[in-house]
Amino acid sequence: MAALGVAVAVNVAAGGSFGVFVWNMPNFARSIYTGMVGRRRIELVEPPVCERCGTVLLLRAKQVARARLTATQQADLALLLTCPNCGSEAAMLTGPDAAAALRRGLTYLNLARGGRQRAEDAARLVEASGGPDRLIRGVARSELTVRSLAPDRRLALEMAVDEQAEVAALEQQWKDAEELADIADGLLSSDAELERHLRRLKDDTDQPNG
Repeated sequence: MAALGVAVAVNVAAGGSFGVFVWNMPNFARSIYTGMVGRRRIELVEPPVCERCGTVLLLRAKQVARARLTATQQADLALLLTCPNCGSEAAMLTGPDAAAALRRGLTYLNLARGGRQRAEDAARLVEASGGPDRLIRGVARSELTVRSLAPDRRLALEMAVDEQAEVAALEQQWKDAEELADIADGLLSSDAELERHLRRLKDDTDQPNG
């Protein structure tokens, strides 16, 4: 509220009306939110270290914009990070770390532009590429920086990475459920075997010695 009061005072001092200020409020609020998203730390399994200057990269969402998309023999998607200290390509992220960093970075970059029509265009782009996996592989092979992608392609990439993450999460849940089922089956079979063994012992005990 204090920030809002200051903004109103500045607006009035500049000769603007309160109505104009209210009209501009959505853009003002969105810019604040975008800044907050851009400053968010990206939690990685292990913070990358610049191979050139040794700087530990405490990655934030807005820094992903300078990362270069690429692919390796082991991964369809990898991110080459730029060191904020020396400016060189510092470290490579692959696997879950690359996906997590890219999702955060794309969310930040795509906040600047929105709209239903643009989202529909991006969804069609994913479909035209043959699905999320093919789109991601195609973008990775281009070896462009994240910020140099066309807006629609950038949003399509965000959709594709999100869908991949959701599928991976569902597959993990299914795997966990199967493991629990196997454990339950094992416990049940063990209990049944134990019961049969106890029954045999009881039968042997009940038989008269002869």
